[in-house]
Amino acid sequence: MAEQVNHNSIETLIGSNYTKWREDVEIALGLLDYEMVIEEEAPAKPAATASAEAKAKYAKWIKANKMAILIMRRSISPSVRGSITPSDNAKKFIDSIVEKFQESKKAEIGTYSNGTTH
Repeated sequence: MAEQVNHNSIETLIGSNYTKWREDVEIALGLLDYEMVIEEEAPAKPAATASAEAKAKYAKWIKANKMAILIMRRSISPSVRGSITPSDNAKKFIDSIVEKFQESKKAEIGTYSNGTTH
């Protein structure tokens, strides 16, 4: 039940609300203990002889990664989703979203600056 409440409370990303959306995603993933998948690189798959702890940590990352991608994809409007490079890695996926909106913000600032210099 907590998972449903958390990801349903994420404001749908439509573009202009990127900052709020990013904050909502980080909070939801943090509450679910999934934030590591957007903060850290994917761990290497443990060897067959690895400890049970290493295997459990990897399994947790795999589950968190899948859930984070689903949560993020569900919270992005279809028009925005179509302009984002899909990925099966949550960190790469959110990095592509960040890149898109940093570029948009730079363009917006450039347009604003050009309009105020006349």
